[in-house]
Amino acid sequence: MADSQFSAPSLPAHAAPHPMARPGYGKRTTPGQPPRTAADFTQLPPREAAVAAYIDRLADGADVSVKTLAKVLPYGQCALRTALNRIQAAGHLRRGRADQGLVIPTYRAGRARPDGTLAPVGYFAGRGEWTHPEGVLMVAEVTSHDSDTRRRDHGDKRVGYATAGIPVHLLVDRDTDSLIVHSEPDGDTYRLCRSYKYGDEVALPSPVDITLDTEKLRDYAG
Repeated sequence: MADSQFSAPSLPAHAAPHPMARPGYGKRTTPGQPPRTAADFTQLPPREAAVAAYIDRLADGADVSVKTLAKVLPYGQCALRTALNRIQAAGHLRRGRADQGLVIPTYRAGRARPDGTLAPVGYFAGRGEWTHPEGVLMVAEVTSHDSDTRRRDHGDKRVGYATAGIPVHLLVDRDTDSLIVHSEPDGDTYRLCRSYKYGDEVALPSPVDITLDTEKLRDYAG
């Protein structure tokens, strides 16, 4: 991609640095990329051009996932997915698979991409981008700052994961600085639900059976 000369007045200026992805993920500049020009992305619709310009200005390793972009750009996750697909179709972006997708029949379009998935070593090998969750031990989600987060993260995904029989569902709620552990799926709900505040030791039940030290999450409270 190329862009830094592109004018995108609809996008906000950010004093804080854009978040970086986990090591090995995030934006990567294409080797041999030609010099940036003012004409870059002018063939794209305005929204797509603005998103492409924003991404192109980011440093290598920046987190360009839909959830992160939705936190810093004036577009929701659905709009950003559409924009990224169009940018990719126009040849300005290539995306690798960063997060494993799960087939969740009762969730919206029948598929979900959790923020985190815990499964036995090697479980996802050779299964492709979307797989059934029978061997998944836990899924983790982090709420987003958009109008759909309560219905999606607190409702639709919880019901979908329970119906799929995923034993543990961990939700990090950034609006309330809390963590919610759902366990023992029963039909379209979880029989047990326990909330913790940032800083608590969070006991994840069987089959996970580990305790999380969440003290560092206090740094992100508020």
